Amino acid sequence: MSKVTGKDLERLIESMFSGNNIVVKEDAPPVASSAESKSMELKLPKFALSDKWGNPGSEDREIIRLFTAQIEGNTIGEKITNINKFVADCDEACVEGKQVSQILSNLIILDSLSSLISDYNPLTGGFLMESFLSGLLGGKSKQVRASKGKIEDIYNYNNKALSIKFLVPGTPISGSQRLINNYIVKAKEPITYLLIQKQREKGEKVTIGLKFYTFTIGSDEIPGDFNVNQMPLDQAAVIPKATEIATLDFGTKQQLKNIADKYVARLGDRVLVIFDELDQLTNNINKYLIGNEKSAGTAASSNAEALKVKINQEI
Repeated sequence: MSKVTGKDLERLIESMFSGNNIVVKEDAPPVASSAESKSMELKLPKFALSDKWGNPGSEDREIIRLFTAQIEGNTIGEKITNINKFVADCDEACVEGKQVSQILSNLIILDSLSSLISDYNPLTGGFLMESFLSGLLGGKSKQVRASKGKIEDIYNYNNKALSIKFLVPGTPISGSQRLINNYIVKAKEPITYLLIQKQREKGEKVTIGLKFYTFTIGSDEIPGDFNVNQMPLDQAAVIPKATEIATLDFGTKQQLKNIADKYVARLGDRVLVIFDELDQLTNNINKYLIGNEKSAGTAASSNAEALKVKINQEI
C-alpha cells in the first residue's frame, strides 16, 4: 500500500487552487472533538463528487487516488469492508493503532460517500456512485459512459464488467434486455450486477447503511443466476440467490460523528493546525479573488508561508 508523502501533500494543496474540478466547500461544518477539556476542530478538504473520478487519466482521479490508495483491499468488497471496520465503534487501542494517513483518508472518503447518499436524487446518485466506486478501486478501473449504449457501468482491475444498481429495497432491478444480450454475445459470459441496497430503519427515509450484493444475468445459451428474459427483477427474489460481498453500517449522523471524534482526537495538534491553516488560506483567497479585499490577499500570503513551514515540519 502506497503512502502519502510530503510531496504528495504539497501537490494536493496546490491542486485545490489550480482550476480543476475538485473544490473546497468553505461553508461545510467542521468535525469537532474534545480531548482533555481541549476543543479541536478538523477542517478537512471537502471534495465535490465528480464524474471524472471514473476516468483513470483525469486530474480529479489522480488527486482522489492519494486517499483511496490508503483504503486497504483490491476489490470493492474488500475496500468497503475495511471502511466499515473504520466506522465500527472500537476501543482506544484500535484508534491508537491507526496511522494518520489512514484516518484522514477514511474520514474524507466517508464524507464523500455520505454526501452521495443524502444530497442527490436517485438518477444522479446512481451515476456518481459508479464514479465513486471506480475511483475507490483505482488502478485501471474505469467508468463506462452512459452515452456508449452499454449495460456495463465500470470495468474492474481484470477488465471484468459490472452493471451497478444503487437502490432502496423494493425497487425493481432493471436493465435493457437488448444491451444485456449484446454484452453476453460479445463477452461470451453473463453480465455481473452489483446491487447496492440502501438500508433504512422501518418507516424512515434516512439511509443508515449499505449492503453490497453480486449476481449474474445470462441467457438461454449462456446461463447466469437469472435469465435476461426475467428482467426486471424483484429484489426479494434476487437477495437469496445473490452473494453478499460487503456491508457498510454507519448508523445515524450523530453516531457517525461520535466515531469520527475519536479519530480526530488521534490526529494530534500538528495535523489539525495544518488543516486549520489551509482552511484560513482558502477563505482568504476567496475574499481576495471574489471580494477584492486587498488585506485578505496579504493574509493569504502569510497563511501560505505558515502552511509551508508546518508541512515541512511534518515531513
